[in-house]
Amino acid sequence: MKKILCAILTVTFLFGGCARQESSLEPPTLSSTPELSKDSVSTVNDSGNNSASQESTANTNEMEPVGGDGDMCFAHNLMYHSISASLMDYVGYDLANEWEKGLSSVMGECGAKMPEDFTIVNFVNHFGIPQDTFERVVWGNLSEEFLQEHAGITVYNQEQVDAIYSGDPVLIHKVFCGPLAFVNEADGELYSIYWLAEHTAEDYVTADLPAEKIEEVLLTAASEEYATDTISKLAESAGETLTSAITLEAELAADADTEKPNSEQEDVSADDENVAE
Repeated sequence: MKKILCAILTVTFLFGGCARQESSLEPPTLSSTPELSKDSVSTVNDSGNNSASQESTANTNEMEPVGGDGDMCFAHNLMYHSISASLMDYVGYDLANEWEKGLSSVMGECGAKMPEDFTIVNFVNHFGIPQDTFERVVWGNLSEEFLQEHAGITVYNQEQVDAIYSGDPVLIHKVFCGPLAFVNEADGELYSIYWLAEHTAEDYVTADLPAEKIEEVLLTAASEEYATDTISKLAESAGETLTSAITLEAELAADADTEKPNSEQEDVSADDENVAE
């Protein structure tokens, strides 16, 4: 699978362990810093503060997400599970680590590596960071050219920031929806390849999932960029369930059509009795 290289703002901590995979790597903590190149824009010193030289080299540094490609969450885009060092420096690294350690162990829609509540939305809400402060802390030392090139990819863009502060779960799902997921218009929920692989045909029908949306996810999963053994197995399972769901939905529709004339006949009989009375 193609490596995803991320340009960093100061030092960006990327936590994406949502995808199911066979890696033996332990989930990183907020205090763990990925290895950086010698040209790194800033480092975390013993006191936990960032060094001053940021803007001059911030536009050239790149690093891999923690744990490599296998740890990426494909239910959400990269920024959903990313906490920048500038935000952690703002709240304090010790407090940030305490927050991370206190998260629930529920894995949910993301798979099986990191808790589903390890998100930028929960981080901001927990520490009560105002939107104008967020924008100043995250964007303050970045050039317009850098923001235009990397916004929404390795640095939060305006749409993402607005969604973070919207308080609207459906909007957050739509803005942060990943490549192997979709937002169902029927209920506004996000359905990922992990969810699709673990649920039944009955669940598909009950949630009123559009077959074409599921097929899009399966096609993306089969592409070179995502076709790992783990993703391929999930896609195979979801594909079989989709076939069963289509069959089940057709059977339910046929049963409904069969029952409809009887119901109509009962209504007519009831009307006749009312007239006779």
